[in-house]
Amino acid sequence: MGGMGCPSSSLRWVRFGTLLAIGLACLMLPLLLIILGPNYDYGIVIDAGSSGSRVHIYMWAYRLNESSPAYVKEAPEFSEPKWSLKVEPGLSAFASDPQLAFESVTFLLNYARSMIPHSKQSLTPVYLFATAGMRVLEEQNPIACAAVLTAARHAVEESGFMFEDSEQVRIITGQEEVLQVCLRGFCLIVVFLCIVSL
Repeated sequence: MGGMGCPSSSLRWVRFGTLLAIGLACLMLPLLLIILGPNYDYGIVIDAGSSGSRVHIYMWAYRLNESSPAYVKEAPEFSEPKWSLKVEPGLSAFASDPQLAFESVTFLLNYARSMIPHSKQSLTPVYLFATAGMRVLEEQNPIACAAVLTAARHAVEESGFMFEDSEQVRIITGQEEVLQVCLRGFCLIVVFLCIVSL
């Protein structure tokens, strides 16, 4: 009978050792993340509205491979003010001096540069979407509008961030603007629910 008790005792020690190892791993993982820091990718969107331009900086967890899920950790102005910055006036106000549009966009991108690790900057895409103010300028003065848009595009090109397509800086339609607002609202709701569930 005593011999039959040994396997049971050994099994208990194996289970205890396994649970202990899992427990230690669970305790060490957050510590390793703090020490090593999480690996994030970043993205920048500039919403160039009629009253001003606002930069939004986003970050999400790096994927180990294409099949790994990308857990998005957005940092909108609603939860962390430092991830968003607005300047005034809007780009359309610079119709008579496009160089000021260049300077306005450069200021926002310099702010984004201060928030994003240097090693990630050349891998961080920038999108500038101009809305109603620039649509009106395009109708009233297409030459001035093109000059302002070109100046904004040069600012993005010279920023050191990822710029591969001229369409990354453009005027969006009213329908696209509504979609952008809806998607942004949806993202804010998701982030809020994630924060509340913590």
